[in-house]
Amino acid sequence: MLIVIGLNQSIEQEGQDRVSITLPGVQQQLVDQVVSCADATAKIIVAVMSGGPVDITAIRDNSRIGAIFWVGYPGQSGGTALANLIFGKTVPSGKLPHTV
Repeated sequence: MLIVIGLNQSIEQEGQDRVSITLPGVQQQLVDQVVSCADATAKIIVAVMSGGPVDITAIRDNSRIGAIFWVGYPGQSGGTALANLIFGKTVPSGKLPHTV
């Protein structure tokens, strides 16, 4: 199961600073609800799209989340790249531009 969360460029962009690093809207509640409704054996992956850091502490600390990928703003081939990571066709080895 894949959950995609994050920001878009209406929230962060050149010349527009964010005032918070929390997830906007009800994204944290969405993750919590999906996790609580998922089968206990489901492998849950969260992909975070953003250009900068986002507080995902609650997601990181959730034992039901099997993996977290920060994907930036991946562009038109981002879905394919993420699928290749999830299904083991590509080995993730990138470096993050911020601390998680």
